[in-house]
Amino acid sequence: MELIDSHCHLEHELYADGLDEIVANMRKASVSTAITCGTGHENNRKTLKIAEKYAEIEACLGVSPYDALRDWKSELSVVKDARDKIVGIGEIGLDRHHFTSPDEWQKQEECFTAFVELAESLDLPVVVHTRKAEERVFEVLSSYKDVHVMLHCFLISKLAPEAEKRGWLVSLPTIKSKSREKIAKALSFESLACETDSPFLWKDEKDDGFARNEPANVVEAYTAIAQARKQPLEEVAERVSENARKFFGLQK
Repeated sequence: MELIDSHCHLEHELYADGLDEIVANMRKASVSTAITCGTGHENNRKTLKIAEKYAEIEACLGVSPYDALRDWKSELSVVKDARDKIVGIGEIGLDRHHFTSPDEWQKQEECFTAFVELAESLDLPVVVHTRKAEERVFEVLSSYKDVHVMLHCFLISKLAPEAEKRGWLVSLPTIKSKSREKIAKALSFESLACETDSPFLWKDEKDDGFARNEPANVVEAYTAIAQARKQPLEEVAERVSENARKFFGLQK
């Protein structure tokens, strides 16, 4: 059985000096590949270094909605220059959960569209953050029909069929939710991916507090799909991992 974690952040400070163990845990858990995503100036550089060091880790570079409120334009050339070292552009997108000002939204959209246009020119897929801005993200991306899209940690079940109709991947996280189960049942295998969003989206069962997530835990998302669809985990792993492999252009 082979698993792929389609979205994580291994450059995060919580992994400082501990990535050898993280990669070893991946191997033990049959996770062949983790896609680690940069979010801005410093993180993009760390992300590239990590992907260069570990064969099991591939990189995406981008500017997240959080970093879009800073000076981000220089990152366009950084991503362009790294074209042959990355498998996608992300994390990019919009966020109206943490940001409520129309001025902030406008700045995010300017950054988002710039990176989608760059992805189009470089023929790279995009990994998109949509929190509380899902409908607006769909509107923006409707102008870029040739760009391959993965919706990261997407749990809006009423919009998932529209994403599938557009040929996008919907990436389901390790965190439990009723929406995850609904989407797992409603969409075809070809529209699903699995992620950890490490180091986030993992709860300590003892005190319900934050616990560091890691790519080895992505089996939880695959297992959730298997249980929702009442199909063997091995079959789910094979078919869903293949989606991520094709999306990011990974070699077997």
